[in-house]
Amino acid sequence: MVFFVTSSRVTKFRSNIKRQIEEDFKEGGQRNWVQVLCNGGMATQLAVFYILDAGCGEKPVDFVQDYRSSWLALGILGAFSCCNGDTWASEIGTVMGSGQPYLITSLKKVPRGTNGGVSLVGLLVSFIGGVVVGVAYYATLRYLVDASWLLTSPSQWPVIPICGFGGLAGSIIDSLLGATVQYSGNY
Repeated sequence: MVFFVTSSRVTKFRSNIKRQIEEDFKEGGQRNWVQVLCNGGMATQLAVFYILDAGCGEKPVDFVQDYRSSWLALGILGAFSCCNGDTWASEIGTVMGSGQPYLITSLKKVPRGTNGGVSLVGLLVSFIGGVVVGVAYYATLRYLVDASWLLTSPSQWPVIPICGFGGLAGSIIDSLLGATVQYSGNY
């Protein structure tokens, strides 16, 4: 839910500027089914495996007590952190900051909205986008999981910075792919 809500909001952020920059700008930031599948497909598969393995409901990450479900939970968090971080970087990084982004493969300045372009603002918000997913998970555990489980399991707060780095990694990987293999329509 956090990924859906926050990504939908940042997609609409400063849409008047995006309209001027993006050639294929869509009012309201509508996504097609391919984009939805790419962003949510892996997390959905892992969630189905999690339900089959651990049942419905949240459990703390505990590799001693629940090895498989812990890895599945981290996989889901990683997928959503990557997607959220990348979306935030693309949508906020494009319209914030004063300088031009740099192509991740050559570090040459490129126009805003160029596939593979990165900026300091974009990289920072990609980390924050991942942190938001981690905070939501941590809050869910604190308020929805039986306190006795939390007392016997390892501390769960490290998930927050791990998700932040997941968001940053997702953004960097997407930029590398954008700079090397994504068709931009310019050639």
